[in-house]
Amino acid sequence: DGVTFANATAAETTFTMPAKAVTVVATYKKDTYTISVTDGTATPATAQMGDRVNISANAPAAGYAFDKWTGEGVTFANASSADTNFTMPAGNVSIAATYKKIDYTVTVNGGTANKTTANVGDTITLTAGTAPTGKQFTGWTVNKGGVTVTGNTFTMSAADVEVTAE
Repeated sequence: DGVTFANATAAETTFTMPAKAVTVVATYKKDTYTISVTDGTATPATAQMGDRVNISANAPAAGYAFDKWTGEGVTFANASSADTNFTMPAGNVSIAATYKKIDYTVTVNGGTANKTTANVGDTITLTAGTAPTGKQFTGWTVNKGGVTVTGNTFTMSAADVEVTAE
């Protein structure tokens, strides 16, 4: 009432004292911080300390699965969940969704492979076992996994693979 500040929005200011008692109250606003997300999204993209921030990981690439969230100074409600949340701390946040390779099974009937588990893109080498008496090896049949055997190798797909020596 009746007081005019030299700069009402400055942390330090002056005013001319009127001929009556005056109560001066400082007001504050919360700082807003940014949220940087690698391989995911945050809602909202900026927040104030104490706000709940929801995060979602991007879909994983073929042969990968979501692993966990990482970030300094952040406590996730469930770091192992692709969709989770955290309470915004007093500072900017950088977080990242991380992914791990999926191990797929390689099963060979009537022979062996250089690997019994593999990741997408691995080259698998097959070796036929000894053919039964009166028969000779003629090739490989793919029972599942959708791979193409060329000679005695194939490139691992994003599925368990089973092949049979014929």
